[in-house]
Amino acid sequence: MTKLHTPGFLNFFFSLKLKQKLLLSYILLILVPFVTFYWLFNMEISGIIMSNTNYSAERSFDQTFDFLSNKLNHIIRVADVIYNEQSISEILKKNINDYPVSDQIEDMMFLTKYLKSFEDKEDIEKVRLYVPSGLVYSTENVNLFSFDEIIDTEWYNRMHDYTFTLAYIPSQLLQDENNDPEVLSIARFILNTVNYKEKLGVLRIDFNKKDFEQVIDNANTIEGGLTYLENSLGEIVAASDNELVLRYHIPHDIIASADDNDSGFEWVILNNEKIRFRAKLIHNTDWKMITVIPEKLVTDKIKNTMNQLLLMMLIISLIAYLLAFSIAHFMTKRIQTLKNQMHKVQQGVLEPLMNTGGNDEIGELILDYNYMISKIKLLMEEQYQSGQRLKAAELKVLQAQINPHFLYNTLELINRLSKKNKVCEIDEVIHSLTKFYRTNLSKGEDFITLREELEHVSAYVSIQNMRFRNKIKFEINVPDEFMDILLPKIILQPIVENSIIHGIMEKDEGTGIIRISGSIEGDNIILSVQDNGKGIPENIIEKINYGQILDSKSGYGIKNVVERIKLIYGDAYGLEYISKYNEGTTVRIKLPLNKTGNMPEKTEHFQNKSVIY
Repeated sequence: MTKLHTPGFLNFFFSLKLKQKLLLSYILLILVPFVTFYWLFNMEISGIIMSNTNYSAERSFDQTFDFLSNKLNHIIRVADVIYNEQSISEILKKNINDYPVSDQIEDMMFLTKYLKSFEDKEDIEKVRLYVPSGLVYSTENVNLFSFDEIIDTEWYNRMHDYTFTLAYIPSQLLQDENNDPEVLSIARFILNTVNYKEKLGVLRIDFNKKDFEQVIDNANTIEGGLTYLENSLGEIVAASDNELVLRYHIPHDIIASADDNDSGFEWVILNNEKIRFRAKLIHNTDWKMITVIPEKLVTDKIKNTMNQLLLMMLIISLIAYLLAFSIAHFMTKRIQTLKNQMHKVQQGVLEPLMNTGGNDEIGELILDYNYMISKIKLLMEEQYQSGQRLKAAELKVLQAQINPHFLYNTLELINRLSKKNKVCEIDEVIHSLTKFYRTNLSKGEDFITLREELEHVSAYVSIQNMRFRNKIKFEINVPDEFMDILLPKIILQPIVENSIIHGIMEKDEGTGIIRISGSIEGDNIILSVQDNGKGIPENIIEKINYGQILDSKSGYGIKNVVERIKLIYGDAYGLEYISKYNEGTTVRIKLPLNKTGNMPEKTEHFQNKSVIY
């Protein structure tokens, strides 16, 4: 017949318990759709976020650009109005030598009032007019200032390139004037309308730089984005973030080419980082508005969105798993109950099971189980006597298996001694072996005296000491009045053998003491076999004393002793284990004491049990 080979996963799956199979199935049914959905949603949401980010950035850029343009154009219109005011040029054309002080004061009053009328503190911070020195009002220093104050400043020198137009002055060129607050400015020459080569004065309009930075910050739709203004010389006029502008300041040549097309946001690699930017020149100025969006910000936004989705899916998965676990537990609870009950059957507990779950397939199994239990009980009752005899026969076979194993080891010992020519030791072994088997045979008797039983054990220990080089110290502390008590033969030797093999020999040093003692407790005689061997863990001792583990290490010997004692005297008698791990073990043998010297009365019930050893 050909053996079917199943894949590793199927082997694993088939080896799982039913509840685990159901849970695994539920998990797969939860995970596969969720992972597929997450993968598809990731692709879809990435495109949506990229599209929305681009749309929002374009809209914000255009809105901010329009607002900024209107704000600047308003300031430019104010500058044009003041520039075109005829009375100003007329006042500035007056010859200082023919210009009475009273007239100068009168003109100063007019000029300051006129210039202040444009200072709304919303768009325009201050209007300044620089006039020739020597005039009384050239030292007014609120709206009217002397030409001499700016003659050596960088911003004034730069104005010569803008004789007939406005000059746009960044704040860094005005720092020497200790402006508070920090301002941006536009300025132009007041020219003689008759002779344009003659410069009568300088008009400068200051506006708050922080207000402009707040405006351009609105263009950033993503936290961490950057918007800044740059003039035609590549100088930063204003920025939404002065630290980011150092990192994301785009070279002037790239900005120039992009501004020519104004085709929206473009990609560029800057400092090994991919960024998107858009630049546009503000009409009537040499200032460009530039917005920079690092790609990492967009991808981080996508990651954050996906992480939130993942967290939500994990929470849903956990809830689904808990529901699946509850369903699986509910479905398998009755099967587990039936399984546990069948395990009890293996331990001899034959009890029917109440079906509380309906008439489904599991309910039918429970009915079949109850029918099987009733049949088993009936058969066990009918075959009790024959079963007892069969049990006795099995015990006879078990005992027979002990002696050949011991004989083999002893003969092997004799063989080793003979090779070393140790005649005396061979003689001692043979003498002990003879005494050992004389007690085994005991002329076919099932009961022997305690004296004979102790001689049998002594012979066994003597042979084992020859094998293990006298590592076992053997002591007998039994009162003389106990020596003629009758008891089932060979009940001490398996216990002593267990003490040697699994107690003393498992210690690191491999040496120890075995002590046999006897006492009377009520109507019972207690024989104790005590050793200082390895000992047995507490949890195993409890199971042994409750009959859950019956000395699986020692083979058939101890099991044979227990079953013979219980078969002869009943379940109230047998062995009790007392042990401390790494300190030693004591086995107490409890037997009944009666008028016939511990031998039970030869009732019909006893005779039918056929004592086996």
